[in-house]
Amino acid sequence: MVVGAFPMAKLLYLGIRQVSKPLANRIKEAARRSEFFKTYICLPPAQLYHWVEMRTKMRIMGFRGTVIKPLNEEAAAELGAELLGEATIFIVGGGCLVLEYWRHQAQQRHKEEEQRAAWNALQDEVGRLALTLEALQAQVQVAPPQAALEELRAEVREHSSEASPTSVYHWVEMRTKMRIMGFRGTVIKPLNEEAAAELGAELLGEATIFIVGGGCLVLEYWRHQAQQRHKEEEQRAAWNALQDEVGRLALTLEALQAQVQVAPPQAALEELRAEVREVRAQLARPAPQAVSSSKM
Repeated sequence: MVVGAFPMAKLLYLGIRQVSKPLANRIKEAARRSEFFKTYICLPPAQLYHWVEMRTKMRIMGFRGTVIKPLNEEAAAELGAELLGEATIFIVGGGCLVLEYWRHQAQQRHKEEEQRAAWNALQDEVGRLALTLEALQAQVQVAPPQAALEELRAEVREHSSEASPTSVYHWVEMRTKMRIMGFRGTVIKPLNEEAAAELGAELLGEATIFIVGGGCLVLEYWRHQAQQRHKEEEQRAAWNALQDEVGRLALTLEALQAQVQVAPPQAALEELRAEVREVRAQLARPAPQAVSSSKM
């Protein structure tokens, strides 16, 4: 996991902005105590700010031509100190933004230079590969033509009917090398018995490795196909079971709908409840004879 660089510059700018707040408070306190600051720095901006603010409010509320009274000295000094502190914080914050912009521009220029260098290196690599490709194409053009290859195949077929695999491999290898180097019509001597036996053993080993590797690939393919068929059968069985469950739920739903249709309607139930209440009321009343006997 790659971790990015810690933004020290942004942290430094944030610290400067935080430090500027108590610095602004100190400047406000010094402005309140100093007569020079109070008279020439705090009072004029405060009176101007007060006049613009009140003038705007009066215009918004519809009072035109109203005379705006200036602030007294204490209130003007307080407002001027607040404005000076806010201006100090704004200047420090703006300076931090400008420095951050310059830093970002420098990083952007450095990044563009790196990209330009990488692009030039890529173009050089492409040019080198183009030269290599031209050289390979020239070598391919120098190679034996198709007619020579057909002649070589005919000679291989002639020798393969009367020679062993080792001799055929040696003859084909040497014939190809001679054709590539430009030696045509050169007689190729067969290998001696020991060298031929050694080469034949190597060819037999390579053929054995090839057969075993190919068999492993075939077995792996069959195993994968068997797993795929087993997975498809499981999915098919699950699908059939789901279809059966859906059919059973559909039958159950139909039975419930039939029961709901057979059930008495709401009006009949209300009438039945009313009759039951009347019967209960009649049963709750005492009989007349029982009342007269109790009076006697």
